[in-house]
Amino acid sequence: MTRAFPTSSPLPFAALALTAILAAGGPPGAAGLTDEGGVEAAEEAGDAPQIVAPEPVQTLPEAVQGDTVSVTFAIENRGRATLEIERVASGTDGLIVRSAPERLAPGEAGTIRAEKRLGPRDEGAGRLLLHVHSNDPATPRLDLAADMTVRVFVEATPGYARWLYVQGEPVGTIEQTLVSLDGRPFRVEGLDRPHPGLSLAFVAPSEEPEIEGTRWSLRMTLEADAPVGPITGSVFVRLEHPEQKLLEIPVSGFVRPPVAVTPADLVFGEVTLEEPAVQAFDFRVFTTAPVAIEEVTHDLEGVPPATVATLDAGHRYRIDLLLGPETPKGALRGTIRIRTDSERVPLITIPVEGTIR
Repeated sequence: MTRAFPTSSPLPFAALALTAILAAGGPPGAAGLTDEGGVEAAEEAGDAPQIVAPEPVQTLPEAVQGDTVSVTFAIENRGRATLEIERVASGTDGLIVRSAPERLAPGEAGTIRAEKRLGPRDEGAGRLLLHVHSNDPATPRLDLAADMTVRVFVEATPGYARWLYVQGEPVGTIEQTLVSLDGRPFRVEGLDRPHPGLSLAFVAPSEEPEIEGTRWSLRMTLEADAPVGPITGSVFVRLEHPEQKLLEIPVSGFVRPPVAVTPADLVFGEVTLEEPAVQAFDFRVFTTAPVAIEEVTHDLEGVPPATVATLDAGHRYRIDLLLGPETPKGALRGTIRIRTDSERVPLITIPVEGTIR
């Protein structure tokens, strides 16, 4: 299967965009790409700089998924004024510019180097793209490209993992099957996990003679005490295979708390209360078991007790705090305490700080 490398543009493949550019003669101010040696001829620019890439299109050696590939382009200033390189932008996801000159004097040459680690979306034929923005009036943007082919020898299925999880609920396990596509046996040398609440375990390869050593199972489990917040990054599997040394499995998702109150604190600066104002707090339960609010108290001087409204018994409540003209002037500091019938979250505190004028 041939797949395009992901690009930063809305088009699915950078090469398609370049094909359109070549067919139309290029976008305004952008140099077209040729395979024979550089940019299209520009009109005489007087004392202006002139950016030229002797080899704007390169063909890189065949690579393997998991490798980090590097590409270097030479650029020259063939004009009569200093060439200012304003920025070098990547047109391919994951392609990182490592070095580029800031300026080139007339007749001076320099190099632009970029690299990319080939991930699970890189397979088959593809193109790496760079866009060089400069003060050349005839070519304010110069396009550079590197064509390459990426091979895959070990593949994971489904090849990704995603969790939407509530802390403390039953753990969720996603199993990945790693298969040697060329039939050669391989071993797993190590694992790098991106999230502290994620545990990884390999199941021994099948003992069936025809597939022994060519198939492994990786169990990815999000633990019950996984920290609250987003799940991002990738699991990197280090392989002992004749061709492929690294396999990437992206992970994503979110770990919610059992109960959450929004806002989690009340810091309001200075306010003048000419009429009553109500601050509402949204209390939500994400666990499968219901949670009830038993009591809401606070230690805010001169502020009436908070009230609780049931929106969905056991799952959602609204807590209202009333501030009015009778609230004492000056600093207002204290804590709202919400007591629940949950063993896991028996108490939630909300700090309050502000000044009443």
